[in-house]
Amino acid sequence: MKKKLLTLFASLGLLCSLPSCGGSVTNYIFDGDTYFISNAYVDMSNPPRKISFALSENKNVTGVLVGDRLPLEASQYTYVNGILTILTDTILSGNGVTFNVNPGVSILTVTFDDQTTLTREINFVSKFIKNVDDLLSISTNLNGSYMLLNDIDCSSVKNFEPIGTSIQPFSGVFDGNGFALKNITSRYNQSLSNNSAIVNGNPSYTHFSHQSGSPNGIFYSTSSNAIIQNVKFENCEVWGRTISGIVCGTNNGTIRNVLVDSNSSISISTNYYDPNCNAGAICGMNTVEGEIYNTISMAPVNIANTFNDLSTGQMFYAQDPYFADSNSTDGTTANSNGVYSGVGMTWGDIRDNVGLSFKTTFGTTANYSQIHLERVRPNEGADSGSITNCKVLTENEFKVASNFEGYDKNIWNIIEGNNPSLSNCYKTETYPNA
Repeated sequence: MKKKLLTLFASLGLLCSLPSCGGSVTNYIFDGDTYFISNAYVDMSNPPRKISFALSENKNVTGVLVGDRLPLEASQYTYVNGILTILTDTILSGNGVTFNVNPGVSILTVTFDDQTTLTREINFVSKFIKNVDDLLSISTNLNGSYMLLNDIDCSSVKNFEPIGTSIQPFSGVFDGNGFALKNITSRYNQSLSNNSAIVNGNPSYTHFSHQSGSPNGIFYSTSSNAIIQNVKFENCEVWGRTISGIVCGTNNGTIRNVLVDSNSSISISTNYYDPNCNAGAICGMNTVEGEIYNTISMAPVNIANTFNDLSTGQMFYAQDPYFADSNSTDGTTANSNGVYSGVGMTWGDIRDNVGLSFKTTFGTTANYSQIHLERVRPNEGADSGSITNCKVLTENEFKVASNFEGYDKNIWNIIEGNNPSLSNCYKTETYPNA
């Protein structure tokens, strides 16, 4: 996980039959209280008095650690009837208002008497996103932890400006909680055939770092601390010049449990091509620090057949061998014109992802991604990048449940005969569960 990614450890079930398994003999959970089945979140603007989690171990709890620096005293938690409850004031500063943890995904490590541990994640949310204005305001604080409260329809925004810049990438947490960003149109240029608007001083984006169209995505780029998770992109269209994706242009952080639907699309109109200049439905480039896993993309990826660069007067053709590189793929010998089903290029780790199967302009099936190969770019270091269990599927194959066996069923709805979908990621139950 990333530096900012703390993780919260626990597991599902109510198996502990002891009246109090570790911690104080005081009981902090009562009839009618709510507890989280798996992952949890906390509203930092209105923190609850306590947080409860279901565990799956009939053992004694001997230690609880929040993050890597806040061990709890035995009097600060209880483990009763399989429910771990911690008092929130244990992670607040002395004034009872300010948290001793940063906004974002944080860690609680639960240790049992046999020295085993369990993990769950908890998201300390600094702002909930309820409407388009809330979404647009993220650009004013790129370090926050955000969570959707509902689907966000962005059709009222004529041309969505990417979140983050070259100087200030998105460095926070964006958690969809199973909801969708819908009807986003984000175009770096008014045409995919030429750049006349930009040459004539009429760019589509207002921020100067966005105007080149590279990198480009709903998130311009992410830092190594960033997390984008549990969110669906529905009917989103992104145009970029190169290094472009629907989720983001360049990813240095973590992207996981993300769904891009079949009504979305990403198109590029690059005025040059090399192995680093690509498009993918998730992102254009995943760097050495980036990791992407458990994502599903059903969206097509396109490149303009010709692009007239009016700033130089040159015209480029996507089918031209100049655009092709038989060595810059993920272990195949297929030519590439810069479009990939999921990730344009990965220098880092991508695993357990699924993308749409489609044909490139060469008539070959697009690969999910490609790694960096020294023989292709000898001046940029040794081979780098890892692609594990990433595949492309036809539309019918998306409805085969066995293609998604490694996906977290607490987050994903995987049903034979249906396309996968995201569910509410922070499920709760009422104590006692009788």
